[in-house]
Amino acid sequence: MNTALRRRYVFEEMMPNAYLLESIDEEIDLTVMLTIINKRIEVFYDRNHTIGHAYLLKL
Repeated sequence: MNTALRRRYVFEEMMPNAYLLESIDEEIDLTVMLTIINKRIEVFYDRNHTIGHAYLLKL
């Protein structure tokens, strides 16, 4: 199914944008946290498996 969809549609890559996040109180800066987590994921795995900013928007 994946191959059939890729033949028919154009996909636009949307990488995580940590700058859309806000801090929680003064203790946790979500922008810095997501950036560091994604850098580690890129080093140990690959950039296709990074965590998106939408995962943390509700916080």
